[in-house]
Amino acid sequence: MLLIVTFRPEFQPGWMGKPHVTPLSLNRLAPREVGTIVDHIIGNKLLPATIRQDIIERTDGIPLFAEEMTKAVLEAESENEARRVAALVPSPALAVPASLHASLLARLDRLGPVRELAQIGAAIGREFSHPLLALVARKPEAELQTALGRLISAGLLLRQDGAPYATYSFKHVLVRDVAHSTLLREPRRTLHATIAKTLESHFPEISESQPELIARHYREADDVTKAVAYLSVAGDRALSHSALKEAHEHITLALQLISALPDDDIRRRSELKLQTALARTLQEQKGYADQQVGEAYSKALELSKRVGDAGMHLAALYGLWAYQYLSGQPIAMLEQANEFLAFAEQEDDADPIMVGYRLVGTSRLINGNIADASGALYQAFLRYDPDQHGAASPIGRSLRARFGHDVGVTMYSYRSWALWLSGQAADAEKASESLLERGDALGHDDQSQLYALWHAGITYVLLRNVDKVAEIGSKLTDLATDRQLPYWQALGDFLCGWRATRAGRAGDAVGLLQEGLRIWAQTGSRIFRPICLAFLADAYAADDKPDLAHRTFEEALRTVSETGERWAEPEIYRMFGDLLARRGQSAVAIANYEQAIAIACAQGARSFELRATTSLARFLSDQGRHAEAHDRLLNIYRFFNTGCDTADLADARTLLDKPPFASQGRGQ
Repeated sequence: MLLIVTFRPEFQPGWMGKPHVTPLSLNRLAPREVGTIVDHIIGNKLLPATIRQDIIERTDGIPLFAEEMTKAVLEAESENEARRVAALVPSPALAVPASLHASLLARLDRLGPVRELAQIGAAIGREFSHPLLALVARKPEAELQTALGRLISAGLLLRQDGAPYATYSFKHVLVRDVAHSTLLREPRRTLHATIAKTLESHFPEISESQPELIARHYREADDVTKAVAYLSVAGDRALSHSALKEAHEHITLALQLISALPDDDIRRRSELKLQTALARTLQEQKGYADQQVGEAYSKALELSKRVGDAGMHLAALYGLWAYQYLSGQPIAMLEQANEFLAFAEQEDDADPIMVGYRLVGTSRLINGNIADASGALYQAFLRYDPDQHGAASPIGRSLRARFGHDVGVTMYSYRSWALWLSGQAADAEKASESLLERGDALGHDDQSQLYALWHAGITYVLLRNVDKVAEIGSKLTDLATDRQLPYWQALGDFLCGWRATRAGRAGDAVGLLQEGLRIWAQTGSRIFRPICLAFLADAYAADDKPDLAHRTFEEALRTVSETGERWAEPEIYRMFGDLLARRGQSAVAIANYEQAIAIACAQGARSFELRATTSLARFLSDQGRHAEAHDRLLNIYRFFNTGCDTADLADARTLLDKPPFASQGRGQ
């Protein structure tokens, strides 16, 4: 005969230890096992996956609790009501079985005066330290130890000894919640206020590392002003560590609470700070181009005008600039950048003036005005001091907090592009190396690291350094995937797709670029779409799909016209010309090459002009028009430092030296 006996841990039977007795400790069920119970009860009924997951998480592995909560949720009349039921756990009215709740209350009541200590511990949280409990309870140590001993003996508390002091935890979250529910409103408010003040005065490390904990106690104490202040600090801290989900939760809660405060200047300043922080959190979560980001920054801009805070006004202007940039509004972006620089100069604030020149330079570059962009970016470069503005400096951290990324990273990013486009390839490569070094040194600043990787990656694409693009693309993809940031994952796909085409894996390239463009569209971003479509068209051509390549090049050029993003327009025309030349469409191919050269010349994009002229010269030479081809290519080639070893210069030099092409030069 097999006899099975169940009992609680505190029960000590005399027959334990005998050879024919086998004890089994039944721990809480694993999430998978709780899910099995829930699914059995659900049967054929429909239950949203998010609510099912809430049940699994909130019932903490207790079978009876899982059953009762699932039944309560199924009895709800709507999905919203079901979510409310799940969110209310462990409310005794809906989810905690009445017998369980009554049993816990009875056990607490039987403890008499010791119940007060359980209530204090419950107010602190499920886990609490001995020093904090002692300071809040204000009882003699002997009395405190006796009361704690009774709670432990009753199976309500667990003690863990460790340096420098013991900690206690309620055996189950239900025990804590039932104990907390027995507090009347006023004593509860007073107790939470005492806990918050004790944490502030005696535990500064908690104020610094867990401001959201103090915010919770002030919120329970109905001290909204202090709760908002600590939630704001918690949001900033989470954002600085790229903990975006936590940052969004803290800031959103603070904005909900602050609406209850009087509409005075203090509230408006706090609300402005929170609104700006919310916009930054959303842009890092969803990408700059998401509509919620634009709305958040627009609201912040209006608040900044009401408050009259110059610094926050600049931060809001920057946010709107970034939104317009990535949502494909280059003309509006340039206007926003000019407004930023004008306001910074009006305030005579040197650091924002530096940032303003960077914004103006970037905006001009994206609009295809390379010469003017280089001038503005050079002005930013002149004002940048690595010691004063570096990531580790107070000013550098302040600029990063106000303007989203490390200022050195953003400046070197677009300076490297501008240098290459204007024909200074060696300097562009040096700037890109500095950019990567700065990105690597940024530690927890994931966004600036990702920013550095993408922009350095494009510089090496322009330099046609396949190995370097492969290395950077892999790093960008790995970091973006690890952080679950689709915006940056798409950019990683673009780099890896370009590299796959150059490595002879056209099929893989098509898949990567299509996936990148799909994710990119989901983020709402339109910036970089023309050049990335050109990457895809080039991959189609390499994959022997000329019709798809043709249509995709046409789409890339339409996108240029629709958005006004013209910096890569000459390269798109050149690449399209190469496709047309291979398909035997001579006249149209030459027209595309000429268009690429004309646009590059007007923009001041010398490197694109060289590349397009090389393609044209090669095509003309193949048609026997050697003299014309030689003269056209030599004219632009002379502009460059021939001692600089770049792929484009090597191609041009090889063509110039190739007979009978070279004989044209000797004849002259």
